[in-house]
Amino acid sequence: MTSSRHTITLDELVEALDKGPGRTGYLHVLRSAQLPLAELQRHSTWNEKHYTRNCIAQREAYELLLICYEPGQRTSIHDHDSQEAYVRAVSGQVLEERFELLAAGLRQVSSVVLRQESFS
Repeated sequence: MTSSRHTITLDELVEALDKGPGRTGYLHVLRSAQLPLAELQRHSTWNEKHYTRNCIAQREAYELLLICYEPGQRTSIHDHDSQEAYVRAVSGQVLEERFELLAAGLRQVSSVVLRQESFS
């Protein structure tokens, strides 16, 4: 698996995700794709009061979302019903914090700042 990135369109990204199912396939596609910000413009919506969730593609096997945050906005602590989730900052940066549920409550297990084009 190569780590070099190549520029693709949003339609090509969705097509590659459709062909590359499973954890290994999705990770390869998401790590190797270089998507120009202009490709995301038609899916970008912003709200000064809260982040927005913009669906780009929804399949039985995956959902591709563009989440737009204004500075200082955040999501509440949540899980994905035992499904995997991948986060890639395409512009700016995102603080991703992970927690585990204990009998006594939540405990933070990691915290990472994802900068433009970094991936988790």
